[in-house]
Amino acid sequence: MAKLTQKEVTKRIRDLGLRAKYIVEYGEWRVTTSDNSEDNAYYTDDPEDAISTAQYMAKAIKDNPRACALPGELTTKARDKLPGKAFGLPKERKYPMYRMARGGTLVPSGSHASNAKARAQQEYDKGRLSKKKLLQIDRKADKVLRECGTKGKKRKSNPMGAPGTSDLVRKLKF
Repeated sequence: MAKLTQKEVTKRIRDLGLRAKYIVEYGEWRVTTSDNSEDNAYYTDDPEDAISTAQYMAKAIKDNPRACALPGELTTKARDKLPGKAFGLPKERKYPMYRMARGGTLVPSGSHASNAKARAQQEYDKGRLSKKKLLQIDRKADKVLRECGTKGKKRKSNPMGAPGTSDLVRKLKF
């Protein structure tokens, strides 16, 4: 299949009644429902994945228009029911990586885990998260991704050791 342009991907997703945005800074697509809620947002770096997820979301909305959340999403009520061990930072109850299945079973969620890694990296780059907590979240997310059958990516270490250090600064030798 030919490589899709940003305009083509955006048009296909919008034709489904959803919103799409390519975030250049992170090289990610953001797919969400028409209300543009972060609760319904899905992030991916693959344009074809963005389109297939949008198709799934559109079908889920069509099948059950009164649903508060799409399958795989974590509502506030569901998040409150999760035990501490379901989060990347259990004491703070931040960065959920599991979801509750029917019957109260805790199920690993690859989408939540990969999203937790991305959000944690953003917070670290902004200086709002320590390196220790970032690595803790990464280890737990990698474990969840392995449980889901997806390999966790190894994080490139930052030789400068500072959040948000650009590639240009890394290449400089002092």
